[in-house]
Amino acid sequence: MSLTSRVRRKVGKASVWFARRQSGEPVSHPDSGLTRWLARDPRNTAEFRRRERAWELAGQLEEDPEIQALLADADRGSAAPPSRPGNRAAWGGAVAAVLAIAVATWHLTTREVGDHVYDTGIGEFRLVVLPDQSRMMLNTGTRARVAYRGSVRVISLEHGEATFNVVHDISRPFEVHTGNVIARALGTEFDVQSSSGAVTVSVLSGTVQVIRSFGEEIGSADLHSDVVRGGEAVMYRAHEPSDIRPADVGRIKAWRARRVQFDNVTLEKALVEYNRYLRTPIKIGDPAIADLHISGVFRVDDPEGLLRTLQEAFGMRIDRQGNAITLLPQVPSSPGG
Repeated sequence: MSLTSRVRRKVGKASVWFARRQSGEPVSHPDSGLTRWLARDPRNTAEFRRRERAWELAGQLEEDPEIQALLADADRGSAAPPSRPGNRAAWGGAVAAVLAIAVATWHLTTREVGDHVYDTGIGEFRLVVLPDQSRMMLNTGTRARVAYRGSVRVISLEHGEATFNVVHDISRPFEVHTGNVIARALGTEFDVQSSSGAVTVSVLSGTVQVIRSFGEEIGSADLHSDVVRGGEAVMYRAHEPSDIRPADVGRIKAWRARRVQFDNVTLEKALVEYNRYLRTPIKIGDPAIADLHISGVFRVDDPEGLLRTLQEAFGMRIDRQGNAITLLPQVPSSPGG
């Protein structure tokens, strides 16, 4: 399907109604078909507003060669001058113009997008709808740069973690770059985490090709590729072979629901994960308790709930000094006590 055909299908009724209004045809009367069409579905109003925005954007980009060429084509397709507001040639030409503008602005905003940076602070989350309607969900303390080009969609994950729900487009692979690793997909859902010198790619559905460069940066001639399928994950550490394992799907689903899930992990590892969401981290004050094992699901915005669980399950003491929170073991009973 051609670019124009795809956009024609997307703009549909909204473009026709907008074009009729631009031509001068009286369509804003309370009893008009436009009013009824807008009231029929909230999505109709949203699409109509997008046509207005496209028209405004075209004015800002009127010097762009593609805009000019498409408008010229539209003019040639509607050479008959309008004689009255209801003239079909008038609004027919306006439809062509709106479609031309929609094609150009859709192309400019989805095929070629300059770098946009998205980030989250500690304890923050962010859902980003990308230009092609793919979705990127950023976890706490994450920074990602989006750059769409004509033949490839590229996300540079500078640090942190994000999940990607990718719209299928066989002509334009979707790539996530982080360190010396590229995760390449066409249409799938996957998670990429970059922290503590390791990169983990977890595939929730579909298939992802993961390419690793053993040089200093992506592009080295010494490459290794893994194919990771739904339910699998691959981890990379410097100078270590790749390790394909079952994906920790529960952990990924938990953080997207603002939760942290632990399944029989040591307290030390649990706090490393939980502290990602805290401006004031919880510290271990005695190595004797670091290897205690913990399970459960905890809200990332409720550290007091985690602390209460540790007190009740292990009798731990909570030492608070200013903004510092330290875990200490239970005070042993005195002899004869």
